[in-house]
Amino acid sequence: MEFSKKTGDFPALSATDIKVIALTLDYHIQHLGKYTLEEVPQLTKTVNFYRPGYLGFNNYKKGFYYGNGDGENDDEEE
Repeated sequence: MEFSKKTGDFPALSATDIKVIALTLDYHIQHLGKYTLEEVPQLTKTVNFYRPGYLGFNNYKKGFYYGNGDGENDDEEE
């Protein structure tokens, strides 16, 4: 549990999570040995690039109807 305290995950773990982690740790030590475990969490850096106006495949928000795209109002009939 010291490892989860170092990563900051400990407050979010439930009793079931802790039991599963303990069982997994026992299994890992039994089959691979305790020397293959990390004692200190590795620091990884994630870089997210901000691209204004880019929302993925298109610039439309999900759940909204934007018409047929020709700029005319679809509600008016001619």
